[in-house]
Amino acid sequence: MFKKFVLVVFILGIGLFITGVIIANGDFNVLKSALVIDDEYEAKVVNGEELVTGVEIDLKDNNVVFFYSEDDTYSVDFFESIDDKINVSVVDGKLVLKGVYSVKYRWFKLAIKSSAVKQVNIHLPQSFVGSIKANLTSGNTTIENFELDSLNMDLTSGNVSLRNTNMTNIDIDSTSGNINLNRVNANKVSIDNTSGKITIDEVNIANEAKLNFTSGNLDITNSQINNLDIDLTSGSTSLRALHSDNISVDFTSGDVYIDIIGDESEYRSEFDITFGCVTYMGNSISSAVINDNASKHIYVNGTSGDIEINFTNE
Repeated sequence: MFKKFVLVVFILGIGLFITGVIIANGDFNVLKSALVIDDEYEAKVVNGEELVTGVEIDLKDNNVVFFYSEDDTYSVDFFESIDDKINVSVVDGKLVLKGVYSVKYRWFKLAIKSSAVKQVNIHLPQSFVGSIKANLTSGNTTIENFELDSLNMDLTSGNVSLRNTNMTNIDIDSTSGNINLNRVNANKVSIDNTSGKITIDEVNIANEAKLNFTSGNLDITNSQINNLDIDLTSGSTSLRALHSDNISVDFTSGDVYIDIIGDESEYRSEFDITFGCVTYMGNSISSAVINDNASKHIYVNGTSGDIEINFTNE
């Protein structure tokens, strides 16, 4: 019975969408404007002086931006409606943001919110150095100029941007979206992304980075990552001006380009490709092991694609 109900709702939704497109003469901007429901929302601010040692977020479709406040108070400003609310509380030292949605909003929501109404601004105490844990269905997250203990994110769709931020551990699990790390210092990084682009620039990871994604591109530039482990099903990998002692790349389909800052004699390089070409320092070679007894390691294993490895002395 429930499955039939869901099917009926889905069919009705498709029918209404097609009708809207016809009425708008195929102009999706007109249709989008007609569906915006900002007038149903009102601005709200929640603030307090309680001690905040961590943040927990569970929201459906919001863009979240973090700031430091000017003192040791916290504040959260956002928009809410009767059917789409955000409860803000402090529980055991954790600032908790929890979305509360009516049945109508969850199942029959055809309208959309503008980016202004989607935005949630979180101002944390100036002394905050705790952890952030976020569960987002849809929306973007921006963290800039922060000192954190750890970041743990689970999102279905949306982009993540970390900039000028220091933290111990970063753990991001994303189904679809782009992830950007710029001028970030961390001990460990783990990113699991089903579809999207990962961009890492001027990043220092003292211990290890594990990057796992099904489809998408990876660009790492001007970074220092002690141990780098990449697992990619389909897409391209570009590592440029990289300082690293150990690199492992395992891919099914795509091209891999690696430019290491260092002496090639210090690296044990192993390449294994089923269908494709390997270029090592400008020379075309077969699958091989080079400098077998070297202390540092590069390992690239793929099914289909091209591999190119270069070294640049400091």
